[in-house]
Amino acid sequence: MAKFSKISVRAQTRAYISAAASGSFLSSYLLYAGHDILAFVCVVLSILCYPFLAFSDRVVFDGKRLTRTGLVWQIWMLATGQRRKLKPRALVHVETEALRAFRRGSNVTYLYRTSLYGDDVSFRFGSGRGYRDMVKAVFPLIPEGCLDVRSLELRDHFTDASAALMMAKALNIPGSDVLDTGAIFSKHERRFLPKVSPGEDEIKRSDELRSLANQLRANGRLPQALEAFRRALRLTPNNGGLLFEFGRCMQSLAAARGDDRLDRRSLAMLRLAELRSGGDMHLLSRLGETYFSIGAWRRAEKVFKKAIDSGAKGYRTFRGLGELALRDGKIAHAINYFAQSAEVAKPSSVSRWARSETEYLRRLNDDEEYMELELGRINLFDTFDGARRTGLKVFVFGAALLIGGLVSGIVLLTEIGWAVAGVALIISLASAVLKQTFASRIPFELIDKE
Repeated sequence: MAKFSKISVRAQTRAYISAAASGSFLSSYLLYAGHDILAFVCVVLSILCYPFLAFSDRVVFDGKRLTRTGLVWQIWMLATGQRRKLKPRALVHVETEALRAFRRGSNVTYLYRTSLYGDDVSFRFGSGRGYRDMVKAVFPLIPEGCLDVRSLELRDHFTDASAALMMAKALNIPGSDVLDTGAIFSKHERRFLPKVSPGEDEIKRSDELRSLANQLRANGRLPQALEAFRRALRLTPNNGGLLFEFGRCMQSLAAARGDDRLDRRSLAMLRLAELRSGGDMHLLSRLGETYFSIGAWRRAEKVFKKAIDSGAKGYRTFRGLGELALRDGKIAHAINYFAQSAEVAKPSSVSRWARSETEYLRRLNDDEEYMELELGRINLFDTFDGARRTGLKVFVFGAALLIGGLVSGIVLLTEIGWAVAGVALIISLASAVLKQTFASRIPFELIDKE
């Protein structure tokens, strides 16, 4: 058996940037105050040490377990006694977000950020060298119920962009620069549904175009992806999964363009996919999550309940209903849904997480003292998060005063700038630390002992 080559990707964290910025500001102040040696030491640490720590902090997969190489992270995990390695099957949730970094015409360059959550440890990494390899190696090993919709799409379709473009050329899909998206939609709307079922050759051709369309979409080639989806739908227009993916692609293009009309079209396509789902549990679950992500709460609830009524009782379906119930403040309903999700969840790590959520919600519902403490913790968390954000804004304002004073030679303005920026930075850093202190839930045992 061939030896597995380790895959690594740089970990995503803002702590290093914050530390480097704080160190640079401190060194500037020391230089202004006349402490040249201390300023030099501080700027060397900021410019050299912090970037070194940041770029050496990587998430690594050795074929069996995930770990993180960051020196600060390793020391913290040792100090707190937490485990430093995690098997993919021990993950309970994976969430991926897509950020539009650049746009060239209708094509988009996406930056992906992925968060992997275990019971007591999490890893975060983003697009860059090794990201595609990490996705292809790790995502198939994670239980499907733990992956959100975008993570599932990347697992199945995130291929090399050049390979997707070569396949598009082989299937005679025109380039993005010559495609008119308006014409694509008008052609699709003029097409009447065939009365006969598609043959095997048509189904095979449709699947080939569908796979290509998803690959193009994952790589930001949206017009070509839409054209491939349109051609696939001409062959198999009653395929609910294909309609769902077409609607998701339309959503991506609508978001890139800021086109409300196209966004409404994408919602109509999702509704059509819902009508032609045929009771497919996985499709209905993905539809429900998509509706949830865009704020169509009532539609999401109807789709999740439709999946349950069809007899397809899946973990993500019950979990989606539980999260919707929590949003509406219906704790008793949420407890029931999370309890049912724990019964059908696989593997055991996901089932344990669902049971712990159920117990947490039940404790909130039954114990007024615990609820008051949790509400206080959440309020403090939000307060410190708000203080951190406000501190950063005030810091920018103080830095502007400082620069203005230095340029104009007004000493008083410079001193005020140093004071405002320094105090704001201290408040922001302190708030960030205190925010993390109140990020974790209060253990039940603490209340029981009292």
